[in-house]
Amino acid sequence: MPIRLILLVTVFNYLNENDQQAIRDKVGSSSRWTDKKLIILLAKYFDFERLKTEPIIAEDILLYNFLLYDCFKGNNISFKECKLDMQSLRIRRSALLNKYENEVIRPQLDAISRVENFIQ
Repeated sequence: MPIRLILLVTVFNYLNENDQQAIRDKVGSSSRWTDKKLIILLAKYFDFERLKTEPIIAEDILLYNFLLYDCFKGNNISFKECKLDMQSLRIRRSALLNKYENEVIRPQLDAISRVENFIQ
């Protein structure tokens, strides 16, 4: 599963409908969204610190740690102020991201699929 999809699914769980739509409009207006650009866009609408301080589920800390330690190496970032150093950003799959995907995202998507099949 693309990293972009994992980020979008998680962040959309936290955002109100207006912010979700704003992101949809911006992402839909361009076909060239890299993971880096998407993180910068999401940071304008969502404080990634909430994954640590106000998690919806305990496993959200895995995504926070993935971003902080695997992508930014713990340096040159301020999620709160949207000051993300693009030079230090390295987005690659890691054990943390794989664990988050398998424990949180895939079950969420599977549940949605089952409900859609049930409704039809």
